[in-house]
Amino acid sequence: MENKDGFKLNYFTFEPKVEPGKTYPLVVFLHGNGERGDGNGVNLLANAGAVTWASPEQQAKHPSFVIAPQSQIDLEHKFIWADEPRNSAVADLVRETALKYPIDTNRIYIVGISQGAMGTWRLLEKNLDLFAAGVPIAGLTNYEKAVNMYAPVDPAHVEVLKNVPIWAFHAVDDTTVSPKNSEEMVAAIKAQDGNLIHFTEYEARMIKPTGHFSWVPALQNQEMIEWLFAQKK
Repeated sequence: MENKDGFKLNYFTFEPKVEPGKTYPLVVFLHGNGERGDGNGVNLLANAGAVTWASPEQQAKHPSFVIAPQSQIDLEHKFIWADEPRNSAVADLVRETALKYPIDTNRIYIVGISQGAMGTWRLLEKNLDLFAAGVPIAGLTNYEKAVNMYAPVDPAHVEVLKNVPIWAFHAVDDTTVSPKNSEEMVAAIKAQDGNLIHFTEYEARMIKPTGHFSWVPALQNQEMIEWLFAQKK
């Protein structure tokens, strides 16, 4: 995919079995830092992210389209999915996909892990018209101010996101991306009377081999999955 600014973005698409006259949800999955590549499929194989949504078991319950962009290996851009031009390119890809396939534009969801969670927070914030809900797992919001993968919450982000259905996940012993990012964001949204935010925080030593891998149980959380597919704009 090449957007209007000439930026090229590799991606993978899963198509459900489509029945004439029907429209289907779209799940957008954003990978983490270690799954960058040039369309080699590492973002599908390294973690059970995009394939979770495309699995036969999941499709039997919730037939849906799935797209999984893959960021290029680019050392210049540290925050791969929140930085431009990738962030806008993902939104462009989603809009292009919604026009190309029989997709219910009131049921477009975004899910991201680690760096993908950063992109998820920012894409939700910048595209209120596009996404019905989001699931950021082990990420942060105010990435511009991040030091050692922690940044105090920016009130501007809270104001925009307080009415967006979000289910965040983090582990209390995540030493890669501080759980304070999610804790403070959730608390700030609730303090602004945001009642659409959900938060699951895993206890210490629950996540193996490291606390950062909270997407492993999160993406198996059937309650979250049912919640996500129930969200509509």
